[in-house]
Amino acid sequence: MNKYILIPSITLFSIIILTSTYFIYKHYIAKQPKHPPIKTIKIQYEQPEIIIGRHEPQSSFDFYLDTKHGYIANWFVQDDSKVHKTQPIFEYYNPIIEKKIAHKQQMLALLSHKEDIPSDDTRVINLKNEIATLQQNLRTKITAPFAGILVIKSNTPSTANAPCATLYQPKYHITASIPETYISSLKIGQILKIRSANSNATTVEKITKISSFPTNYYSSDKLSRYEINLTSSTNARLGQHFELELPSKTIVIPKTALIDNKFVLLKKSNKFVKRVIKFRESGNYNRITVKSGLSPGEVIVQNAKSINHLK
Repeated sequence: MNKYILIPSITLFSIIILTSTYFIYKHYIAKQPKHPPIKTIKIQYEQPEIIIGRHEPQSSFDFYLDTKHGYIANWFVQDDSKVHKTQPIFEYYNPIIEKKIAHKQQMLALLSHKEDIPSDDTRVINLKNEIATLQQNLRTKITAPFAGILVIKSNTPSTANAPCATLYQPKYHITASIPETYISSLKIGQILKIRSANSNATTVEKITKISSFPTNYYSSDKLSRYEINLTSSTNARLGQHFELELPSKTIVIPKTALIDNKFVLLKKSNKFVKRVIKFRESGNYNRITVKSGLSPGEVIVQNAKSINHLK
């Protein structure tokens, strides 16, 4: 065939093929409904709540100035020293009683100088007994209620009920205040993950006590808080802080995953099946909290509308 005829024929044939392809795409394929990509989410619990706890002694006792005994005249121990049970710590001296003693001694002296009053006179005996009783209360020694370490806060406190010392046992635990929204998920013997607020070192500790009475019972707080104690296997200093991880059992999913306000589409064996769930509204308008019907590890469609064409 003449090449001058063949080339135009091939060109014409190519144009016809391209035109037909464009026509088919324009009028058939392009008009097919477009479906958004199917996005899925893997079910998991919410992130754990972080609560701040503190390294504290298992037992402690605070001493406050009791002005009815007078003022603190003598300390028998030094600051940050070990003491044993019933050991004298400090001593009060009462100047008011001192004046009473002096006054009664003057009265006794006047009676004694009178020749007509014998030494066994009732008035003399009563004054002597009163003076003896007052002298017993002139000095008051305060002793340790248990063995421990004493920390002196003020050697010479002057205000009534002012703190003057603290006695604590060198046995420690971790204490934290837990809001009522989490306290029901905790139990004695449960293990919690603990992280040092200073070094990020982590350990696990066991809950040893959960208080039944709220620490803020008499306040106007909206949420009650309960104190818990945990073991302490660290060498942390007294007062050092820790971060406690409270494990969450809450599952939250987007509202877009709902169908007919009661189903989700669960991926199972490369298929999507309906699953009935129970839920409640969460604080976030776009999310819901699942009460039942889903477990961690399961996969659901994030946007149920994206798979309507498969139903």
